[in-house]
Amino acid sequence: MPVTELAEILLQTALSLFPGVDPCPTSSNFTGAMPPSITASQSRPRRKFSRCKRLLAFIIAILFILFTAKFLFIQDSTKPPAASKEHLGSLSPSTPFTLPSDGFSGCLLVKDDNDRLSEWIAYHWLTLPLKYLIVAVDPTGNTSPKQLLSLFNDTKYNLGMEITLWNDADYGHWIDDRMNGVHKHRDRQKRFLAECQKHHKAKNRSWVAVIDTDEYLTFNILSDDDRDPERRNDVDVFDLIDGTNFTELNYRVEMQEARRAMTEDNVLTQKTVFEYISEHQEERPWISEPCYLMTRTLFSAIESPSHTAEDAGVDKYGLDVNKFNTLKYFKHGEKGSWIHNKYGKVIIDLSRTDANIIVHDMANIHVPLESCNYPFRLYETGLLRVHHYLGSWEQYSARSDVRRHRDKFDKSALVNFGTDYQLQGWLKRFVMIVGEQNSKELLQYSGVIDRGKSHKSLMDQPDYNYIKVNPPDGIVSENVADDEYAAEVLQEKELEIAKVKESGEEIQNSVELLYYFEGDELQKVTFKESGEEIPLDDPRIQSKEK
Repeated sequence: MPVTELAEILLQTALSLFPGVDPCPTSSNFTGAMPPSITASQSRPRRKFSRCKRLLAFIIAILFILFTAKFLFIQDSTKPPAASKEHLGSLSPSTPFTLPSDGFSGCLLVKDDNDRLSEWIAYHWLTLPLKYLIVAVDPTGNTSPKQLLSLFNDTKYNLGMEITLWNDADYGHWIDDRMNGVHKHRDRQKRFLAECQKHHKAKNRSWVAVIDTDEYLTFNILSDDDRDPERRNDVDVFDLIDGTNFTELNYRVEMQEARRAMTEDNVLTQKTVFEYISEHQEERPWISEPCYLMTRTLFSAIESPSHTAEDAGVDKYGLDVNKFNTLKYFKHGEKGSWIHNKYGKVIIDLSRTDANIIVHDMANIHVPLESCNYPFRLYETGLLRVHHYLGSWEQYSARSDVRRHRDKFDKSALVNFGTDYQLQGWLKRFVMIVGEQNSKELLQYSGVIDRGKSHKSLMDQPDYNYIKVNPPDGIVSENVADDEYAAEVLQEKELEIAKVKESGEEIQNSVELLYYFEGDELQKVTFKESGEEIPLDDPRIQSKEK
């Protein structure tokens, strides 16, 4: 059909919808006498369409063609659909909430984390859902989460959770004073994680999350700031993960299609993580990866503009978004980058895990079982990811930890490779389900930092049980079992693990130092206990060879 005919048909159709309306009035519409300058013999027969109407017809035809092309071509584009901020913030439940009969278990070791803990529990109760949680307390801290945890256990709130608080003695951990502070923490961490998994397995539970209080598990849906799958990583990881599913072409295509489907199906608002896995349990990756590695994304300390607080939709409930890291920080490191995000974290299906491989001498918490893959995966292959929140300097420094210092914080504080609002709507939905007053009571400790200056160490308080004995004969302490993972600061240039050499000897003023190498070159030296770096020309540094 000629374009002119199509144009005229479209215009006639449009005009028929508005009878009596003429967008282009002409002299033929004039009802009075003709001007004297125009005689009947001079007037021409009226054309079917005036120039004005023809122009309108062509404009309508062009708009019609463009609109049709959008659906014929653009919708079939291979570019993955991305979730918008508005879409992610619309979390009103479409059906009445029912308490789930099953869900995730958790193993959480805390130390002065009360300001983060309420937010962490509430979020994961809603999204996983988190049903069974064991919390162990590092007794070198000053604060106890006991009162906070009792709220989430209270039947008054009808959350259906079972939270158990463990001391060292509850999971058979003994304190070896021959270890320094860092290795005491890692030794406690490994033993707790092993015993916690065994406990959940004995209770016939399935998926358990192994993440920390500054980490939030979510779906890895597609977004506008995703890393280009064809772009080379900032470090060469293929040699380290070669032989795993992560580099297999078919696997990568399958996972990208699964991410596309999750995004199109609005999985964020329609399903919990447990429901999604259950529905797809006979498909990859769930059927083939009982220890499932999640990619991790760092969220920096850049605060969002004040107007974003309104987008969370909770100000009308009297909740201050500035007390919640998930609602305050949206700037993140480059997705898929090693430099900003480091190793991933795992969830484990204990129903498919042999109890014999749950051991205390695991490599580290990133690889808690020998069946787990190397703890780094290609970002585009992950169906789940972990948001890792640095928080403010006040939060970061509140915990007494030799691994936390200002230089390390500053390296991550201003990282900004994009903005992600994926978690912004969770609190609004939580309030709608739990109730305004209940939510305020459950979350009253969120963002409240208690440095515990007026308290003794938990270890020195009468209600804390711990075992402090010399190791049994024949048992050797795991002093440096995972030093290769401790050297994260040296891995910004290459993923090939830099060797960490510990002097292990008294030098000059009896201060023990840690020597860090890259290749054969000494990079830095730190005090063993404080982690503070000292200049390489300091006279206390002896000549060392790798």
